[in-house]
Amino acid sequence: MLVAVLLLIGILSLCILTSHPSDGDQNKKQKFDFFHLRKKPKTSDTSNKADAVEIALKGLSKDSIKFTDVQGTVKYFVDTSQSILNWKSGLHTGYVKFYAGVFYMENSEIKSGEFYMDMVSIVDTDIEYQLMKETLENVLKSRDWFSSNEYPLSVFKITDASYSSSDSVQITGSLNLMSRSHEVIFNSAFQYAKDSIATLSESFLIDRTHWNILTMSERHVTDDKSFIVPDNMEIQIEIIAKQ
Repeated sequence: MLVAVLLLIGILSLCILTSHPSDGDQNKKQKFDFFHLRKKPKTSDTSNKADAVEIALKGLSKDSIKFTDVQGTVKYFVDTSQSILNWKSGLHTGYVKFYAGVFYMENSEIKSGEFYMDMVSIVDTDIEYQLMKETLENVLKSRDWFSSNEYPLSVFKITDASYSSSDSVQITGSLNLMSRSHEVIFNSAFQYAKDSIATLSESFLIDRTHWNILTMSERHVTDDKSFIVPDNMEIQIEIIAKQ
């Protein structure tokens, strides 16, 4: 009996997570706090996919990524233990870890760079109830979102760095998610030392639909529009890199 009661409490808690009160305007679409689960996520062969991802990540080292030498530059490698990509969508927040990365520096300025994010590491930080937290994370890793099993790494490549001062830089680059690339531009604080650099970007928005992530998108849902997920995700990047 006690088990049944606990199970019922869990189900009710999940329902609370996946609902969001209307703002009172009957003619306005109800914004969902992040997503609305209308069907059970695919769970078939999960263990095999997880094993495949684990093997893929273990087999992809900094050496195998092969950061090439660029004439006239010095390489600063991302310290993955101190670097993070923070995200926010609706009421939810979280982060993704860096797997590897490098800045190419010339005369104390960024000339280019290449950075790999570990999409299997997607974590939610705002939900305290473990079951709901894991549910959200699993949905984000599913084929409806970032397809982490099929695409365990995403890549950002810097194509231009324009300095407004010695400690402020505008970064332009190409973000590749699930084999689709789109230009991203953001401003970042910048600190340079002889053996290390630190960057902290401003919060900026990316439109997930540019990478064909259309699940519950306001512009693409054609049936049930009572719940939607914001197309824009807020991103902030913090990187420490060392020689």
